[in-house]
Amino acid sequence: MRYDGFLSRLEGVHRTGDDKATAKCPAHDDQRASLSVGIGGDGRILLKCFAGCETLAIIKALGLTMADLMPAREPKSSLGEIVDTYDYVDERGEPLYQVVRYAPKNFRQRRPDGNGWTWNLERVRRVLFRLPTVIETAKKGGMVVVCEGEKDALTVEKLGYVATTNAGGAGKWRPEYTASLSGCRGVVVLPHRDEPGRKHAEAVARSLHARNVPVKIVELPVKDVTDWVAAGRVKDELDAIIKAAARWTPITGLRMLHDAVPDAVANLERFHKGDFSRAIPSGLASLDCRLGGGLQRGQLLLLGAPTGNGKTTIVSQIAISAAQRGPVLLVSPEMSAGELAEREIIRRSRTRKYARAPWGAGDRTDAKTRHESAANAIGDECLPIAILDKPDATMEDVDQAASDLHKQNGGLSLVLIDYAQQVAPIDPKTPRYLSVGSIATKSIELARRLDCAVLVASQVNVVKERSSPTSYVFRETALLEHKAHTVLLFVVEWSTPDEDGDRYVKDARFCASKMRNGSCFDLPVKYTPSLYLIEESASR
Repeated sequence: MRYDGFLSRLEGVHRTGDDKATAKCPAHDDQRASLSVGIGGDGRILLKCFAGCETLAIIKALGLTMADLMPAREPKSSLGEIVDTYDYVDERGEPLYQVVRYAPKNFRQRRPDGNGWTWNLERVRRVLFRLPTVIETAKKGGMVVVCEGEKDALTVEKLGYVATTNAGGAGKWRPEYTASLSGCRGVVVLPHRDEPGRKHAEAVARSLHARNVPVKIVELPVKDVTDWVAAGRVKDELDAIIKAAARWTPITGLRMLHDAVPDAVANLERFHKGDFSRAIPSGLASLDCRLGGGLQRGQLLLLGAPTGNGKTTIVSQIAISAAQRGPVLLVSPEMSAGELAEREIIRRSRTRKYARAPWGAGDRTDAKTRHESAANAIGDECLPIAILDKPDATMEDVDQAASDLHKQNGGLSLVLIDYAQQVAPIDPKTPRYLSVGSIATKSIELARRLDCAVLVASQVNVVKERSSPTSYVFRETALLEHKAHTVLLFVVEWSTPDEDGDRYVKDARFCASKMRNGSCFDLPVKYTPSLYLIEESASR
């Protein structure tokens, strides 16, 4: 089967190179595109599911067989005319395999089998081009130029350098190639001037740097070094460019803008198609619409509300909806898992707890039946919501629990922390505003590393001044607000207590005071505290 034909059978395909792609694994309910698809040196389609699915299970799910992973055999006439061959040999010069270049541009690899050539390169040792010369140069502490393709390597060799490459070009570097270059006083990588070339050069440089081999990356202002030489350039000019280039060192925490473009294009394309499968639903369609389809993976949403104004209700309700997209971690140091389950029973049944009070005047039996029915429904659903209700939970506990869930389930949709002040470290040497503010930084790192959304609830103080409208200030720190991608306030207006001391909600709304990916908004909702329930408002 052809590679493109195989990819057409998969969902969520994202090409990461000429013969590399990721997609949703058909052997399990995959929300993260955890299947890696590539092409082996002999043309076979290679599969790896990072959630642990076996190759046989994957191809069976597609209605294929193992034979379908083998390359389609093309008639020799369809390959075109052979214009060049490049021999790969071992240390003694014995032939191992050969790269064949056809016109129009096409490459195949073959090996001698005693009766001619065979395309089957299974179990054939892979080596660098011009291996004996490379090894001899490395022993003497010389310099080697690593090119992207045999044609470029021969061009550089004619200039007087020791040059090499790996079969298959960009994206095919192996650890054993790095070992052959150990001992060199320096390695210069000359990539093609395109995205696959840059990524390949980075991979080669990172591998050599790990072995303490000095390395430079030199990107010429044309497609490749062969074109550069064909334009009349000479060795002295290349010598000067190499000398002026800085030694490559890994820069941690940085990513090139051009490397992020494919992700951005994919996100825009999903948005254009109305595909919000990567977004995490909140349970309120109107809120999801304002958030661009729901809570976004890799981002921090900060939820603020005064004490007693429904933070836990919102967090619990979002957790139920988010579980549709995958496992959810709910961090609740203040409330036990049993209390949260009781709230969900009341919310689903739409029946207050006090409807079962011994002193009540209502139908207690009916209330009991409603609660039991809701409890059975929750039990049957078995939603993947894990609750960390450790009273002294820290962000280290949260990180460990989230990482474990991610590893066990092959992904994670959402982490909810109720609330920031509860998990902030207590250190007499650290100002409280920094301790609470650090939760935001750690949450963002967690969201990006595990490709999940993180919602952090926080207490806010109500500020009222005579001539100014009511405002809200995040308690103990403003750093949470500065770091978050989206800041939501849940604002509730209560009635004046009656003669029995009871009061009701006159108005409730979500107010987005910060939206990095959109505009701020004011969204009215219906809030019923006794049922732990937030619904769409008829007035919106």
